[in-house]
Amino acid sequence: MTVSQTPVRKIALLSAAVVLLVIAVALVWPGSGKLPRFSAPNKTAPTASPEAPFEGWWDARKLGQPYSTKVDGLITFRGNPTRTFYGTGPIPRTTPTELWRFPKSGGLCAISVDENGPREWCGTGFTGQPAVFERDGRTWMVVGAYDKALHFLDAKTGERIIDDFPTGDIIKGTVTIDPDGYPLVYSGSRDNFFHIVAFDRGKQPKELWKLSANAVSPVMWNDDWDASALILDDYLFEGGENGQFHIVKLNRGYDSAGKVTVDPKLVFNTPGWDDELLRNIKDRNVSIENTVTVVGNIVYFANSGGLVHVHPHRLVA
Repeated sequence: MTVSQTPVRKIALLSAAVVLLVIAVALVWPGSGKLPRFSAPNKTAPTASPEAPFEGWWDARKLGQPYSTKVDGLITFRGNPTRTFYGTGPIPRTTPTELWRFPKSGGLCAISVDENGPREWCGTGFTGQPAVFERDGRTWMVVGAYDKALHFLDAKTGERIIDDFPTGDIIKGTVTIDPDGYPLVYSGSRDNFFHIVAFDRGKQPKELWKLSANAVSPVMWNDDWDASALILDDYLFEGGENGQFHIVKLNRGYDSAGKVTVDPKLVFNTPGWDDELLRNIKDRNVSIENTVTVVGNIVYFANSGGLVHVHPHRLVA
Protein backbone atom coordinates (compact mmCIF):
# COMPACT_ATOMS: atom_id res chain seq x y z
CA MET A 1 0.00 0.00 0.00
CA THR A 2 1.12 3.55 -0.57
CA VAL A 3 0.05 6.81 1.00
CA SER A 4 -1.25 9.66 -1.13
CA GLN A 5 -0.20 13.11 0.03
CA THR A 6 -1.98 15.73 2.12
CA PRO A 7 -0.98 17.71 5.42
CA VAL A 8 -2.60 19.13 8.77
CA ARG A 9 -2.49 19.46 12.66
CA LYS A 10 -3.34 21.32 15.93
CA ILE A 11 -1.72 22.65 19.15
CA ALA A 12 -1.75 21.63 22.80
CA LEU A 13 0.82 22.82 25.35
CA LEU A 14 0.31 22.39 29.09
CA SER A 15 2.22 22.54 32.35
CA ALA A 16 5.21 20.73 33.86
CA ALA A 17 5.44 19.13 37.31
CA VAL A 18 8.58 18.44 39.31
CA VAL A 19 7.30 15.13 40.65
CA LEU A 20 4.63 12.83 39.33
CA LEU A 21 1.70 12.70 41.75
CA VAL A 22 -1.05 10.10 41.64
CA ILE A 23 -4.38 11.21 43.08
CA ALA A 24 -7.15 8.93 44.31
CA VAL A 25 -9.64 9.87 41.61
CA ALA A 26 -11.43 6.91 40.03
CA LEU A 27 -11.34 6.51 36.26
CA VAL A 28 -13.26 3.50 35.00
CA TRP A 29 -12.06 2.24 31.66
CA PRO A 30 -14.50 0.64 29.25
CA GLY A 31 -14.79 -3.09 29.81
CA SER A 32 -13.95 -2.90 33.51
CA GLY A 33 -17.44 -3.96 34.50
CA LYS A 34 -17.94 -0.88 36.71
CA LEU A 35 -20.05 1.22 34.40
CA PRO A 36 -23.71 1.83 35.33
CA ARG A 37 -26.21 -0.59 33.90
CA PHE A 38 -29.55 0.41 32.45
CA SER A 39 -32.61 -1.70 31.72
CA ALA A 40 -34.01 -1.58 28.21
CA PRO A 41 -37.65 -0.48 27.90
CA ASN A 42 -40.16 -3.29 27.54
CA LYS A 43 -41.07 -2.55 23.97
CA THR A 44 -39.61 -3.05 20.56
CA ALA A 45 -37.70 -0.07 19.22
CA PRO A 46 -37.82 0.75 15.53
CA THR A 47 -35.06 -0.87 13.52
CA ALA A 48 -32.49 1.64 12.27
CA SER A 49 -31.06 1.33 8.80
CA PRO A 50 -27.50 -0.02 8.93
CA GLU A 51 -24.86 2.65 8.41
CA ALA A 52 -22.31 2.22 5.68
CA PRO A 53 -18.92 1.04 7.00
CA PHE A 54 -16.43 3.86 7.44
CA GLU A 55 -13.50 3.92 5.06
CA GLY A 56 -10.71 6.16 6.26
CA TRP A 57 -8.29 6.83 9.08
CA TRP A 58 -10.68 7.68 11.94
CA ASP A 59 -14.47 7.85 11.97
CA ALA A 60 -15.75 11.25 13.17
CA ARG A 61 -18.65 9.39 14.82
CA LYS A 62 -16.10 8.12 17.37
CA LEU A 63 -15.69 11.59 18.87
CA GLY A 64 -15.12 11.18 22.60
CA GLN A 65 -14.67 7.40 22.38
CA PRO A 66 -11.60 5.34 23.39
CA TYR A 67 -8.71 5.00 20.96
CA SER A 68 -8.56 1.22 21.02
CA THR A 69 -10.63 -1.90 21.61
CA LYS A 70 -7.44 -3.91 22.13
CA VAL A 71 -5.72 -1.79 24.79
CA ASP A 72 -7.78 -0.66 27.77
CA GLY A 73 -6.71 2.79 28.93
CA LEU A 74 -5.57 6.31 28.10
CA ILE A 75 -2.72 5.69 25.67
CA THR A 76 -1.97 8.99 23.93
CA PHE A 77 -2.32 12.72 24.57
CA ARG A 78 -6.00 13.42 25.26
CA GLY A 79 -6.91 9.84 24.59
CA ASN A 80 -7.69 9.28 20.89
CA PRO A 81 -7.00 10.57 17.36
CA THR A 82 -9.48 13.45 17.77
CA ARG A 83 -7.97 14.24 21.21
CA THR A 84 -11.38 13.99 22.89
CA PHE A 85 -11.21 10.98 25.27
CA TYR A 86 -10.19 11.09 28.94
CA GLY A 87 -11.87 8.04 30.51
CA THR A 88 -15.34 7.08 31.71
CA GLY A 89 -17.15 6.82 35.01
CA PRO A 90 -18.32 9.11 37.81
CA ILE A 91 -16.04 11.62 39.52
CA PRO A 92 -15.86 10.88 43.28
CA ARG A 93 -17.37 13.54 45.55
CA THR A 94 -14.50 13.21 47.99
CA THR A 95 -11.29 15.14 48.48
CA PRO A 96 -8.50 13.61 46.37
CA THR A 97 -5.62 12.18 48.36
CA GLU A 98 -2.07 11.44 47.27
CA LEU A 99 -1.45 7.68 47.02
CA TRP A 100 2.22 7.79 46.03
CA ARG A 101 4.81 9.94 44.34
CA PHE A 102 7.62 9.19 41.93
CA PRO A 103 10.43 9.58 42.66
CA LYS A 104 10.02 9.30 46.39
CA SER A 105 12.47 12.16 46.90
CA GLY A 106 14.08 14.74 44.69
CA GLY A 107 12.65 15.49 41.28
CA LEU A 108 12.63 14.40 37.65
CA CYS A 109 15.50 16.71 36.71
CA ALA A 110 18.49 16.91 34.36
CA ILE A 111 20.73 19.46 32.65
CA SER A 112 19.78 20.36 29.08
CA VAL A 113 20.93 23.12 26.74
CA ASP A 114 18.73 25.64 24.95
CA GLU A 115 19.40 28.99 23.27
CA ASN A 116 20.26 30.45 26.69
CA GLY A 117 22.83 27.76 27.49
CA PRO A 118 22.80 24.85 29.94
CA ARG A 119 20.28 24.82 32.78
CA GLU A 120 18.42 22.36 34.99
CA TRP A 121 15.02 21.24 33.74
CA CYS A 122 12.56 19.55 36.13
CA GLY A 123 9.18 17.96 35.51
CA THR A 124 7.23 15.92 33.01
CA GLY A 125 7.06 18.22 30.03
CA PHE A 126 4.43 20.41 28.44
CA THR A 127 1.50 18.16 29.28
CA GLY A 128 2.68 16.05 32.17
CA GLN A 129 0.23 13.38 30.98
CA PRO A 130 1.31 9.75 31.43
CA ALA A 131 -0.13 6.87 29.46
CA VAL A 132 -2.20 4.54 31.69
CA PHE A 133 -3.29 1.12 30.45
CA GLU A 134 -3.93 -2.51 31.39
CA ARG A 135 -1.38 -5.23 30.61
CA ASP A 136 -0.93 -8.71 32.08
CA GLY A 137 -3.30 -8.06 34.97
CA ARG A 138 -1.63 -4.81 36.05
CA THR A 139 -2.28 -1.15 35.41
CA TRP A 140 0.81 0.32 33.79
CA MET A 141 1.77 3.98 33.78
CA VAL A 142 4.38 5.10 31.24
CA VAL A 143 5.73 8.64 31.32
CA GLY A 144 8.65 10.50 29.80
CA ALA A 145 10.29 13.22 31.86
CA TYR A 146 12.93 15.91 32.12
CA ASP A 147 15.32 13.45 33.76
CA LYS A 148 16.05 12.08 30.24
CA ALA A 149 14.18 8.80 30.67
CA LEU A 150 11.00 6.84 30.02
CA HIS A 151 9.55 5.35 33.21
CA PHE A 152 7.39 2.20 33.37
CA LEU A 153 5.46 2.23 36.64
CA ASP A 154 2.80 0.23 38.47
CA ALA A 155 -0.12 2.68 38.72
CA LYS A 156 -1.23 1.13 42.01
CA THR A 157 2.09 1.39 43.86
CA GLY A 158 4.31 3.78 41.91
CA GLU A 159 7.05 1.15 41.76
CA ARG A 160 8.98 0.39 38.57
CA ILE A 161 7.64 -2.56 36.58
CA ILE A 162 10.67 -2.61 34.29
CA ASP A 163 13.81 -0.51 34.15
CA ASP A 164 13.86 3.06 32.88
CA PHE A 165 14.73 3.66 29.23
CA PRO A 166 17.35 6.45 28.99
CA THR A 167 17.26 8.98 26.17
CA GLY A 168 20.01 11.37 25.15
CA ASP A 169 18.13 14.44 26.37
CA ILE A 170 14.92 15.47 28.13
CA ILE A 171 11.46 14.27 27.07
CA LYS A 172 8.88 17.06 26.78
CA GLY A 173 5.79 15.38 25.31
CA THR A 174 3.26 12.65 26.08
CA VAL A 175 4.17 9.12 24.99
CA THR A 176 1.86 6.94 22.88
CA ILE A 177 1.27 3.25 23.61
CA ASP A 178 0.57 1.09 20.58
CA PRO A 179 -3.24 0.93 20.17
CA ASP A 180 -3.21 -2.47 18.47
CA GLY A 181 -1.75 -4.34 21.43
CA TYR A 182 1.89 -4.50 20.36
CA PRO A 183 4.14 -3.94 23.41
CA LEU A 184 5.56 -0.69 22.01
CA VAL A 185 5.88 2.85 23.29
CA TYR A 186 6.46 5.76 20.91
CA SER A 187 8.28 8.81 22.28
CA GLY A 188 10.19 11.84 21.13
CA SER A 189 13.05 13.58 22.92
CA ARG A 190 15.32 16.60 22.65
CA ASP A 191 18.12 14.18 21.66
CA ASN A 192 17.38 14.57 17.90
CA PHE A 193 15.46 11.29 17.71
CA PHE A 194 11.93 9.94 17.77
CA HIS A 195 12.09 6.52 19.47
CA ILE A 196 10.17 3.24 19.24
CA VAL A 197 10.80 1.15 22.38
CA ALA A 198 9.67 -2.42 23.10
CA PHE A 199 8.70 -3.43 26.64
CA ASP A 200 8.36 -7.21 26.19
CA ARG A 201 12.02 -8.09 26.90
CA GLY A 202 11.82 -8.82 30.62
CA LYS A 203 13.19 -6.05 32.82
CA GLN A 204 15.05 -4.26 30.02
CA PRO A 205 13.16 -2.04 27.55
CA LYS A 206 14.75 -2.17 24.10
CA GLU A 207 14.87 0.47 21.40
CA LEU A 208 13.83 -1.07 18.08
CA TRP A 209 14.12 2.03 15.86
CA LYS A 210 14.65 5.77 15.92
CA LEU A 211 14.07 8.54 13.39
CA SER A 212 16.52 11.43 13.19
CA ALA A 213 15.16 14.94 12.81
CA ASN A 214 17.74 15.33 10.04
CA ALA A 215 16.54 12.31 8.05
CA VAL A 216 14.43 14.61 5.85
CA SER A 217 15.14 17.82 3.98
CA PRO A 218 14.73 20.74 4.22
CA VAL A 219 14.58 21.24 7.98
CA MET A 220 14.22 24.44 9.96
CA TRP A 221 14.47 25.52 13.59
CA ASN A 222 15.79 22.54 15.63
CA ASP A 223 15.75 18.78 16.19
CA ASP A 224 13.41 18.26 19.18
CA TRP A 225 10.44 15.89 19.05
CA ASP A 226 7.67 17.07 21.40
CA ALA A 227 4.36 15.83 19.99
CA SER A 228 2.38 12.73 20.95
CA ALA A 229 2.32 10.38 17.95
CA LEU A 230 -0.76 8.81 16.37
CA ILE A 231 -0.78 5.19 15.19
CA LEU A 232 -3.49 4.28 12.65
CA ASP A 233 -3.60 1.22 10.37
CA ASP A 234 0.13 0.52 10.92
CA TYR A 235 1.09 4.12 10.06
CA LEU A 236 2.68 6.61 12.45
CA PHE A 237 1.81 10.33 12.17
CA GLU A 238 4.19 12.82 13.79
CA GLY A 239 5.34 16.42 13.50
CA GLY A 240 8.78 17.58 14.57
CA GLU A 241 10.53 20.75 15.61
CA ASN A 242 12.46 20.32 12.36
CA GLY A 243 9.35 21.91 10.82
CA GLN A 244 8.35 18.73 8.98
CA PHE A 245 5.28 16.48 9.21
CA HIS A 246 6.09 12.77 8.83
CA ILE A 247 4.20 9.54 8.08
CA VAL A 248 6.00 6.25 8.75
CA LYS A 249 4.85 2.74 7.75
CA LEU A 250 5.66 0.67 10.83
CA ASN A 251 5.45 -2.93 9.53
CA ARG A 252 4.87 -4.32 13.02
CA GLY A 253 5.02 -8.02 13.78
CA TYR A 254 6.57 -10.71 15.97
CA ASP A 255 9.69 -12.82 15.54
CA SER A 256 9.97 -16.59 15.97
CA ALA A 257 10.56 -16.11 19.71
CA GLY A 258 7.35 -14.11 20.07
CA LYS A 259 9.08 -10.76 20.54
CA VAL A 260 7.64 -7.67 18.89
CA THR A 261 9.37 -6.34 15.78
CA VAL A 262 9.12 -3.27 13.56
CA ASP A 263 10.55 -2.47 10.14
CA PRO A 264 9.66 1.22 9.73
CA LYS A 265 9.81 3.09 6.42
CA LEU A 266 9.33 6.85 6.06
CA VAL A 267 6.70 7.09 3.32
CA PHE A 268 5.72 10.78 3.43
CA ASN A 269 6.99 14.09 4.73
CA THR A 270 6.20 17.71 4.00
CA PRO A 271 7.47 21.03 5.37
CA GLY A 272 5.03 22.98 7.52
CA TRP A 273 6.08 26.32 6.05
CA ASP A 274 6.45 28.12 2.74
CA ASP A 275 8.26 31.28 1.60
CA GLU A 276 5.19 33.44 2.15
CA LEU A 277 4.94 32.39 5.81
CA LEU A 278 8.64 33.10 6.39
CA ARG A 279 8.28 36.57 4.88
CA ASN A 280 5.21 37.31 7.01
CA ILE A 281 6.58 36.20 10.36
CA LYS A 282 10.17 37.38 9.73
CA ASP A 283 11.36 34.41 11.76
CA ARG A 284 12.52 30.82 11.23
CA ASN A 285 10.57 29.30 14.13
CA VAL A 286 8.18 27.06 12.20
CA SER A 287 8.58 24.05 14.48
CA ILE A 288 5.70 21.58 14.83
CA GLU A 289 5.47 21.10 18.58
CA ASN A 290 1.77 20.31 18.84
CA THR A 291 0.09 16.94 18.55
CA VAL A 292 -1.48 15.80 15.27
CA THR A 293 -5.26 15.31 15.20
CA VAL A 294 -7.05 13.07 12.67
CA VAL A 295 -10.76 13.22 11.78
CA GLY A 296 -11.97 11.17 8.83
CA ASN A 297 -9.21 11.35 6.23
CA ILE A 298 -8.01 14.78 7.35
CA VAL A 299 -4.86 15.43 9.38
CA TYR A 300 -4.75 18.67 11.40
CA PHE A 301 -1.70 20.35 12.92
CA ALA A 302 -0.20 23.80 13.42
CA ASN A 303 3.29 25.23 13.69
CA SER A 304 4.98 27.89 15.79
CA GLY A 305 4.72 30.35 12.92
CA GLY A 306 0.95 30.44 13.40
CA LEU A 307 0.04 28.37 10.32
CA VAL A 308 -2.68 25.73 10.71
CA HIS A 309 -2.46 22.82 8.26
CA VAL A 310 -5.26 20.61 7.01
CA HIS A 311 -4.02 17.71 4.90
CA PRO A 312 -6.16 14.94 3.44
CA HIS A 313 -4.41 11.52 3.42
CA ARG A 314 -5.75 8.31 1.97
CA LEU A 315 -4.54 4.78 1.63
CA VAL A 316 -4.23 3.83 -2.02
CA ALA A 317 -4.21 0.15 -2.92
